[in-house]
Amino acid sequence: MLSRMLSEPLTPTLPLQIAERIGGGIMDERFRPGERLKEVALAQTFGVSRATIREALRILENRGLVSIVPQRGAQVTKLSRKELEDLFEIR
Repeated sequence: MLSRMLSEPLTPTLPLQIAERIGGGIMDERFRPGERLKEVALAQTFGVSRATIREALRILENRGLVSIVPQRGAQVTKLSRKELEDLFEIR
């Protein structure tokens, strides 16, 4: 039983999947450096709750792609193209 559980591939959580999509948008410059990422708009776009979006944004903050400022929200970190590429290579 345990060996079967350990051998089955893990599926990414919904917040992780959304973080990957938003991160791809940052890398493709669909989201510009300094641009605010509005929870409500993202929740509507992805058809999920704001809590799920907040978790995805925290993942991106941990990766250095987003800055979260209390009472202000999230914004895309101002990084050069090279810094963005380096961040994605590290992952």
